[in-house]
Amino acid sequence: MLYTPATKRALRYCLACHEGQLDKTGLPYALHPIHLAEQMYREDETCAALLHDVMEDCGKTPDDLQDIGMSERVVEALTLLTHDPALPYLDYVRRLRDNPVARAVKIADLRHNSQLARLDEVRPRDVERLRKYMEARVVLGDMAYELVTPAGSVRVLVNGKPYPFVLVDETCEEFTCCPSYGKDSGTDGVRVVGAPDGAYRMEIETLPLAVDDVIEVAHEFGTDIVDYGSDEWVDYAVYATCGHVIGVGCYVDEKGGDRAPGSRSFAEDGRERYVIARDPVSHRFCEREHVIPIRVAWRRGTDAVAVEVVGWAAGWGGW
Repeated sequence: MLYTPATKRALRYCLACHEGQLDKTGLPYALHPIHLAEQMYREDETCAALLHDVMEDCGKTPDDLQDIGMSERVVEALTLLTHDPALPYLDYVRRLRDNPVARAVKIADLRHNSQLARLDEVRPRDVERLRKYMEARVVLGDMAYELVTPAGSVRVLVNGKPYPFVLVDETCEEFTCCPSYGKDSGTDGVRVVGAPDGAYRMEIETLPLAVDDVIEVAHEFGTDIVDYGSDEWVDYAVYATCGHVIGVGCYVDEKGGDRAPGSRSFAEDGRERYVIARDPVSHRFCEREHVIPIRVAWRRGTDAVAVEVVGWAAGWGGW
């Protein structure tokens, strides 16, 4: 939490406004705005996080917020964060996305409210609400429907339909990798120094899905595989196309890792494909059990070093 005179006033007001209010599991409601505020790094964002529900849930007005010394920037963000029921939900989200303070707070709000582990009992309406929140996170740029590479897009399909995912930029300037476990990569067993031109981690959230749903990592890289490998954590392939090499590394858990085999809600069902094997909601208390990580990396050129670097970034590195 960033402590300034303004944020301390906002904290006191937050606690006073939400006094006696409980969330869906009977915990003090004020824990939610405080959790959001802990993730903010600027004064106006911290104040807005602490007060983001006081107009909608406690009947406070912009004048009330000005009376406790909140800046125009904070009051404007809070006005945008207050959802008018007459406005469709995604339109409300689109209206606030260009305000940096409101956007930062709303993303944190959606992420926290998407944690079904907070609920003692998960009902169908909770899962449906999670789907709505995922759509809102796409609108705000916190989730995506595709990763664009120089050689085509990577998407996630669930039962053949586009499905959103979290996208994390893991591109680095340079790293040292080891040739792939004794494979003949053309590098004569020496350590390879280099970096991919781009490297990203895609995180697929399975909580809204149901048993037997099929998840596919879909891309446009063709079938020209120039390198591949697998162990108990990852199954990766490197494709050569459009003057680039593109690596796709898919998480697997053949030996169960540090948990019993079959403990996760998903199971590998072929290359770059998964099936929901167990109810994801029952696995909601441990993120690793319901989030599928995928790594994608690329580099211009198709020489042995490019293949090795991309294979390492998408395959062995970082798991």
